[in-house]
This record gives sequence, C-alpha cells and structure tokens, in this order.
Amino acid sequence: MSSLLLILNLIPLPPLDGSGAIPLLVSRERAGAYMDLIYSSHFSFLGIFIAWKVSDFIFDPIHLLFINLLYPGAGYQ
Repeated sequence: MSSLLLILNLIPLPPLDGSGAIPLLVSRERAGAYMDLIYSSHFSFLGIFIAWKVSDFIFDPIHLLFINLLYPGAGYQ
C-alpha cells in the first residue's frame, strides 16, 4: 500500500502532492491562476475521483512486481 501512495503522490494532479511542483515550472501569473484553480473544491473532488479510478491500474502491476521480487521463482501472475 505504501508503494501506491508514493506513486500517487508523484502524480501532478491536485490534491496529490505532485501538484505542488507545477507552480515552480511556470511564470508567476500562470502559477497564481493555477493555484486559484487547484484550491477550488470541485477540482479537488475531480483529483480524488481520478486517483480512485486509476489506483487499480497503477497498484496491481507494482504489487505483482514486488511480490515476484520478494519470492523469486514462484511465478506469481
């Protein structure tokens, strides 16, 4: 579960932690507009909904990879 949280936090979608890096890469005016956008409640709900729907696609292959690394030769699929 912690590997899923680490990956989700790197995704630059609000309310995930990766969204805080976007203003560092754009101009001051665009950063202000971006911050206004991401602090609106409907956009936060959208980010949570997307993270909820995408988490299975991200978590399952990573979980399988770590299980196969922990138990080499077992051939979990």
